[in-house]
Amino acid sequence: MDTTIAEENTLREQFIAARGLVPDPFQLESFDAVDSGGCVVVSAPTGSGKTLIAEYAVARAISANGHAFYTTPLKALSNQQYLQLCQTYGVEQVGLLTGDRSINPDARIIVMTTEVLRNMIYESEEDLPKSGCVILDEVHFLQDRERGSVWEEVIVLTPPSLQLICLSATISNAQDLAAWIKSVRGSAAVITETNRPVQLQHYCLSRERRTGKMILTPTLVNGKPNPEGFYLDSTAARRGARRLTVPKKMEVLDFLASNAMLPAIVFIFSRSGCDRAVRICLEEGIRLTNDLERARIEEIVESKVESLSDDDLSALGYGEFITALSAGVASHHAGMVRAFREAVETCFNEGLIKVTFATETLALGIDMPARTVVIEKLSKYDGKNHTPLSAGEYAQLVGRAGRRGKDAIGNAVVLWNPYVSFRRITSLAASPPPDVLSSFRPTYNTAANMVKRYTPEEAAAILERSFAQWQANAGVLEISRDALSSHMSAAITLLESLGYVTMESGWSLSEKGDRLARIYHEMGLVVAEAMHQGVFDDLRPEELGALVSAFCYEPRGHRGQSKPSIPSRILTDRFELLVDIASKIIFKERELGLDQARLPQAGLMTAALSWAKGRPLKKALFAIESAPGDFVRYVKQTVDLLRQIADVAPTELLCKSAAEAAAAMDRGVVASYSDVVDADLETMDGQFQPVNFINSVLK
Repeated sequence: MDTTIAEENTLREQFIAARGLVPDPFQLESFDAVDSGGCVVVSAPTGSGKTLIAEYAVARAISANGHAFYTTPLKALSNQQYLQLCQTYGVEQVGLLTGDRSINPDARIIVMTTEVLRNMIYESEEDLPKSGCVILDEVHFLQDRERGSVWEEVIVLTPPSLQLICLSATISNAQDLAAWIKSVRGSAAVITETNRPVQLQHYCLSRERRTGKMILTPTLVNGKPNPEGFYLDSTAARRGARRLTVPKKMEVLDFLASNAMLPAIVFIFSRSGCDRAVRICLEEGIRLTNDLERARIEEIVESKVESLSDDDLSALGYGEFITALSAGVASHHAGMVRAFREAVETCFNEGLIKVTFATETLALGIDMPARTVVIEKLSKYDGKNHTPLSAGEYAQLVGRAGRRGKDAIGNAVVLWNPYVSFRRITSLAASPPPDVLSSFRPTYNTAANMVKRYTPEEAAAILERSFAQWQANAGVLEISRDALSSHMSAAITLLESLGYVTMESGWSLSEKGDRLARIYHEMGLVVAEAMHQGVFDDLRPEELGALVSAFCYEPRGHRGQSKPSIPSRILTDRFELLVDIASKIIFKERELGLDQARLPQAGLMTAALSWAKGRPLKKALFAIESAPGDFVRYVKQTVDLLRQIADVAPTELLCKSAAEAAAAMDRGVVASYSDVVDADLETMDGQFQPVNFINSVLK
């Protein structure tokens, strides 16, 4: 037997033995593809075990004395994966890079957000390792309109010596995705798994108006619409004498509890709706936990919030939060601070919380399966309109139903209402997985880096290699063959008109163009232009922090219609200059047919100024309409942008001011998630006992 094959077989045997499991056939097929050394695309249902393939790729790369980059679309997922790899390999062997965190950046295993890897490629491709692998977790995110381009740039620009392992939820066009990657990188094996490890049963739940009896109707029978379910449509048509009604929340919970269908995630597409559902449960006196469970819940929560002061906890509504968790119910949404969300996830995964009311953000990669998923409505509000749930969104939500090794089946339950037909419910349940469509749009930062690193001919060739262009050539996307090249040309024309690019000899960047190439923010061009025009000059650090928050804050819903107050005359003047700069750029974009930038928003400035001055959280939250989790997220984004400004600032004074502003704002609840990760590492310290497999890999 070939020595290399023998070594790989030994590595695989040790890897499997160390985990004490029997891999599924698709996982074994994926291991073979990883061993082949080419790119690998794996499409499999949520919860099927794709992470095991990524972990095998890491082990194989490290055993060959290479490096492994593990990328995820969300910082929370990066932190989660970092802790898991630390548990496997030891803290000293793993690093973390998420924009606002840098731990052990020279480690051979680095976990990072996809954006961080993309930025590393642009800034120092020559410093990247010459062997190893890049894992692109949740690669179907490349269809995300705002962030999807990052995945395509990484796939196209990652050095060919690094093996790509692309993991995706179930999609219909995995073969196309692999074909594109093969066209870009020379090889790509595709492994698709359609069977869920826990089979899913779809239901519609209604209530008889007269008797109060709950009716659970299977949506599909043998994969086809259940004919018995269509009576629901007929009763909905008789508006004057409806026999059925929508079940109330407590009725749903009682039904789930009495039919052994807990724990459950109830998706409500409203943050306030989730919080209101928890309050209803408390008012009804619900209690789903015993004394031992309540003690463990308190232990977990205390470990997550120990870095927060009593004043912070009071401002965040800690009393009601812990009361609900102790009763076995919780909310989970982006309006919560991360320490609270982490507590909910940990308690739920330990089986301590029996019902979680959540928005759709929980479905985006968070490892939190349940026995039952309940969807309250089949439409959601996107900030402007009520839109129907797509088949892909439905599949993402119900993918959380069914816990491997615990449940015989997973239950997906849609609450009946007279305005959504049973036929509509069956169409969602029976729909095939969605196709992934490219959303590639070169940003100004991308354009600047193209000019910085490539000739015009090389840049055009790179654009030709995008998934968007591949799909356009295949007739999948309705864009003309040269539409991306035209987009890049228009972007560079705009940059040339503003003095960022000069075309005198081929093309090159000016000094401020070089700054733009190092600003990774959706409003980076406005930031760079404001810096060039001196809008940030002569501001105290707290004032600069407040002004920079205007690039990060986005009002939810209709809040943007009200005019927020700005805390001082100088900030009013500087904010108006920002709006003027952005407006002129938008005008040029409109002329050139480019996507138009958004305007800066002043809604966070008063709260940001208060926070930067060191004032209590309660005072900062009083100055903004947003939820605490939103406030923390906006401030963390502001801190990240301030640090970027400090790195590229044209003067020492601005560099100093931006760095001081970032340090002043990165405190308390804003810095708390970092503290949670550190606390988890401290708990892990001393417990790491490498098995023989790990020892052999690390030698």
